[in-house]
Amino acid sequence: MEPIAWAIVAAAAVVLLLLIALVVRARRRRKAAARSGELRERFGPEYERTVADRGRDVGETELERRVERYQRSPARPLGHDDRRQVLSRWSELQAAYVDDPNIAIQRAEVLLRTILDRRELGADKLDDRVTAAAFIRPGLADQYRRAHQVFVDVEADRATPEREHDLRMAFLVYRELVLAHTDGGADELEDELRVADLDVRTGEPVA
Repeated sequence: MEPIAWAIVAAAAVVLLLLIALVVRARRRRKAAARSGELRERFGPEYERTVADRGRDVGETELERRVERYQRSPARPLGHDDRRQVLSRWSELQAAYVDDPNIAIQRAEVLLRTILDRRELGADKLDDRVTAAAFIRPGLADQYRRAHQVFVDVEADRATPEREHDLRMAFLVYRELVLAHTDGGADELEDELRVADLDVRTGEPVA
């Protein structure tokens, strides 16, 4: 084969390899974008927080692992007796909140962990509890993380009268979680999510 022919073949091979590389790269970008979109949709603000703290690759990998752990869990529904017990306990907490919001917040966190434990959803790690919240409603993951911080502050005796709004919002979040885990259903929750003239979804006064 003539030298010029070899040059043409080599050039064609190089072009072909470049095209293959571009196609592979484009597919990887699409796959990465799809992964990011799915995780962002699932976790809401919790996605942004995790990516900002850990970096995109590490953060998304962590979120994927959390989703996999959740999906491997039995997630069994509460039995009839457990459900009645939880709802009765929650009714007591709502009454207790009027007299002592701090105690009500502490007991609400304990109740939530009890529910998750009975449903075998993983109650020990905060990230797993946040992930369970994300599977109820994306924005609820971040809201629960903030509610848990209020619980931590209460436990450490850092809650002050000036934080009344935070206490009320945290209690609303616990309320949505408890009702959701007792098969409240999204449609039935709308009226339940309004207490003390605040809407848990927005934090704004109810019109």
